[in-house]
Amino acid sequence: MLDAVYQAYRFDFRNDLELRMNLARHVAPLLVRLSYGLSVDNPLTEDIRMRFPLAWSMAVDASQALQQMSGATVDMAETGYIALAFALAIERAGSSPSKKNILVVCASGAGSARLLEYRFKQQFGRYLNEVLTCDIAAVASCDWSAIDYVFTTVPLEAEIPVPVCQISAFLDANDAGYVLEMLQTPAASCLLPYFSPELFWPHVEGSSKDEVLTKMLDAVGVVKGMGDEFKASVRERERIAPTAFGNLVAMPHPVRACSDEPFVAVGLLDERIMWNAHEVQAVFLISFSDSIVDPDSFNAGMATLLTNADAIAELLRTRAFETLQAILLGRIAAPEGNTLR
Repeated sequence: MLDAVYQAYRFDFRNDLELRMNLARHVAPLLVRLSYGLSVDNPLTEDIRMRFPLAWSMAVDASQALQQMSGATVDMAETGYIALAFALAIERAGSSPSKKNILVVCASGAGSARLLEYRFKQQFGRYLNEVLTCDIAAVASCDWSAIDYVFTTVPLEAEIPVPVCQISAFLDANDAGYVLEMLQTPAASCLLPYFSPELFWPHVEGSSKDEVLTKMLDAVGVVKGMGDEFKASVRERERIAPTAFGNLVAMPHPVRACSDEPFVAVGLLDERIMWNAHEVQAVFLISFSDSIVDPDSFNAGMATLLTNADAIAELLRTRAFETLQAILLGRIAAPEGNTLR
C-alpha cells in the first residue's frame, strides 16, 4: 500500500512506523470483511473527501493493493477510514516544521537590525535556519533564491517574490503571533516553481470530464512533451476513482510518477461540469516526480490550496495566472492568461 503511494506521489511513508501500525490495525479486520462481503458505515465519508483531498487520493491508490490481494472492491466507507490514517500521517509529517530562511529589513542602522535578529532567533529559533538583515536601500539587490519570508519594519515599494510581513521595530506581542503563524505554515511560495503561464488556461471549453481531460492532456503533451504513457496513466487513475473532491476542484494525476520534472497544469472551465458526483470548474492536473525538492511541503501546500474555497473563488473570478501567484504569496492580482479551446 505504501509502495503504491510512493509510486504515485513520491511521498515516502514506508518508514513511518506509526502509520504502518495504524493501517495494520484497520486492514486486518478489513480483509476479513472483504472476504465475507461485509460492509461498514462511515458517516464522515464526504467530509473526509472534502477536508483531506490528498489523503483521500492516497487512500484510493493504496486500496488497489488490498483489492489485488482480496479480489474484492474496497468501498468508499472503507476508503474513508484509510484516508484518515494518511491524513494523520501528513499532519504529523508537517508537525516538525522545516526551518526557514528569513530576511529582516530595517529602515535604521545596523544596531536595530541586530536587535531584531536576536529577537527572532530567541523567540522562533526552532523554526529558523538563517536570519539575514539589510536596510531598505539594499532590498533591490537581494538574492531571493534562498529566502522564504521577509519581515520588514517599513513599507517596501519593490516587488518581492516571497511573502512579506510588516512588523513593528520592536517585534511586539501582536507581531509575534503573525510571525509564528507564518513560520508554522509551509511556505506556499515553494509551489511557485511548479506552475507556469504556459500551463495555465483561464478559459477551457468542455461539457464533460472526458472532453476537458482530453483538451488538457493534449495541451500538456504539446508544452511538456508528455506522450501516451502519461495520458494513459492519468485516465487509469480516473478509472480507479474520480479525483473531484468538492470545492469545485478536480485533481487528476497519473497513477504513477512518469515525468522527469514535476508540474501543475491549471484549467479554469467556462462552465461547471459534473466530474462524476461533484461539480467542477477548476482542474489542477498534477504530475509528480522524484525531482520535487520537498515533497512534504509540496503536498501540504497543494492540499491547502485546493481546499481553500476563497482562493479558488478568487481565481475563478479573475482567471489570471498573476492571481494564482498572488494567492501563493498571500497577495491578490488580476491580468489575463492564454486560452485553451
